[in-house]
Order: sequence, then structure tokens, then C-alpha cells
Amino acid sequence: MTDQPLQKLVCDVTELQAGNGEKVYLEVIKDLYSNRILEWELSTHPMLKFSLAPLKRLVAALPHTGYQITLHTDQGWQYQHRAWRQLLHNGCIRQSMSHRSTCLDNAACETVFNKLKAEMTPSEECADANVLITTIDEWINYYNEDRIQTRLGSIAPRAYEQRCQIKYQFYIQPNGYKVKESV
Repeated sequence: MTDQPLQKLVCDVTELQAGNGEKVYLEVIKDLYSNRILEWELSTHPMLKFSLAPLKRLVAALPHTGYQITLHTDQGWQYQHRAWRQLLHNGCIRQSMSHRSTCLDNAACETVFNKLKAEMTPSEECADANVLITTIDEWINYYNEDRIQTRLGSIAPRAYEQRCQIKYQFYIQPNGYKVKESV
């Protein structure tokens, strides 16, 4: 929890499997202020390029906040990589990492993954990786735009940001394309 937008972010990766056995990997970056998933990436291979993509987009779009931005992750290999750390440095983002065998401090990301897996069409019913990727994209847009959250006063993350008059430089449109916000 935080009282400032973009002050505390969390990031993690999860794996899902389509009906034909193909695996899909999802990485999300979530803002703890509004619970909105700011950036995400989907891939059938969890390579470094996959992990760096959402962070690159986030760094490119971050506004000047006037305070320290912290991004918390687990100790996954990708988050320890020099390229990841360099991107954080370039974006003036402080890295925070879980201690070994301490999953609770990244529970905010794990909660998103649990909700995703419980609420979307079961991944086994998605014929292949492409269908699963589309289904995940649709669910993330639902989560950001329509899924009410008790902690936010029973409104969705995007509505909470609007109510608090948060004006990010970027906003993810439901079609997945990023555009400058005109608010």
C-alpha cells in the first residue's frame, strides 16, 4: 500500500498452459496505489527480452514524480540481470527484492495471478497459446477497467485513478495499444 501513485510498484512472472500443452508466460508491473496493472508482457518463452519489455515501456512513459519510485520483485534470474538493473537505474527506479524463501512480500503480484487463474476462462479450455494470450489480455483489461476492488472503495483501478484525478502520461487502451492520455 502507498499513498502516492507510482511510488511502489511490484513485478512478477507466472506460467499458464493452454489446452494443447503450450505454455504462456505473463509478466506484470502493478502500481500498489491504484492496483492497476501498468504494463504486462506475454510470451511463449521466458527469455530476458520478454522480461525487459514491460520495464522498458514503463521507464519510457514514467512522468517525473518528485519522489522515489520503488519496484519490488522476487529473486528471479531476470531481476538480477545486469540489463534489468541498468533499466531501473536509467529510469531512476529503486530496486527492491524479496529475501530468499519469503514470498509474502510480493503477495500483491501473486494475488493478481490467483485472481486471473480463478476468474478467466480456464487456460485448459484455450485451444492454443494464441487463444490463451488473447484471453489473458482481455482479462487484464477487465481487471483494470471493470473489476471492482473493495480496497479502492468498490470501484475498478482505472475509476479510482480518475476519482483521485491521477493523470499518468500513459494509459493502456483496451485494444492493447498505448497512447498519450488526453485528460
